[in-house]
Amino acid sequence: MAYPEPHNYLTVHWEPGTVDETAQFGLRFDGPGPVSQTMVDDAAAAVQTWWASATGGVGNETTLKFLRLARIGTNGQYVPGTQSWDHNYAPAIAGGMTTSVGYPTQVSLVYSLRTALMHGLAHAGRVYAPPFPQALVAQKVWSTSGISSAVNTFAAMLSALNGSSLGNLVIYSKGNAAFPSGAKVQVTAVRADTRPDVQRRRAKNLARLLSVQSNVT
Repeated sequence: MAYPEPHNYLTVHWEPGTVDETAQFGLRFDGPGPVSQTMVDDAAAAVQTWWASATGGVGNETTLKFLRLARIGTNGQYVPGTQSWDHNYAPAIAGGMTTSVGYPTQVSLVYSLRTALMHGLAHAGRVYAPPFPQALVAQKVWSTSGISSAVNTFAAMLSALNGSSLGNLVIYSKGNAAFPSGAKVQVTAVRADTRPDVQRRRAKNLARLLSVQSNVT
């Protein structure tokens, strides 16, 4: 099965405090191709502002290294004859919060990208961001105030990218037997819980004390 259309794929690459370890997450946009150096450069300031913010939820031991922009075809691979373009942060950008606890890279603050749909193809997406750099509070969760600020700051970054030269921020789903053409739905909000999660797997054994949502405009 395929994606419903070619699209622009922006990936954010960073290094945690450990040596020889990298991580990334990606955002998809419905803008036209081909992608260019100018387009990825235009996205750099918004990502840096979020990363370096004192309310952004990223610890100062975690460094933003580069952005990569590629044109992705309906098969999920680079469009033939195209290339990716990088924006390198030189020097790398340190997170804006003081790190009081160093978590393994597998631990993540997961942002849920929300749409107007409640279920079905392309109704939601996930961003596995660096772990919130503060100690857990009662019941083994992060603080309500800290996660609220992080969600709002992350949403501001998404709003700055949304509708830019990259296109609109969307969730794409590949097709299935029932809907072979796939689906595309625009992101309208971002949400996060106070509980820590693990890369590629949501935590299920911790109470969800808070689910914070902020709109993406």
